[in-house]
Amino acid sequence: MTEDEAAVVKDLPESLEIIEVGAIAFCRRDVTVSKSEKIFEYVLKNLSEETGAISQELLTALTGRIESRKNKGICGLMRYLQAPNSFDQVVESSLLSYPKKRELAKVARNVFHDFFNGLCESEC
Repeated sequence: MTEDEAAVVKDLPESLEIIEVGAIAFCRRDVTVSKSEKIFEYVLKNLSEETGAISQELLTALTGRIESRKNKGICGLMRYLQAPNSFDQVVESSLLSYPKKRELAKVARNVFHDFFNGLCESEC
């Protein structure tokens, strides 16, 4: 067995263990959008700390998949509403992208409008 093959054999279980922990966390009944964002962050952070080729390929594939499927506006708004004072730190340290605060204000306005559109027209 060559050194490259040995590195792959060592890297594969480590990488899959990180994915397994994330998958088990997603299967719990109490998972919300907010918790799922934190699970994604955990998995991506741990994969980025691994040095193997498989870990880096999984990191790239998983990041691309998450970014293409998540609603960045809603997820960003939820993260902001949870901790408005630390939102900038979350954005800077995150491996995922989040909208700027100005864009979050537009998202919040749209969500408010969608929720209360009929109510405000008749009672406001």
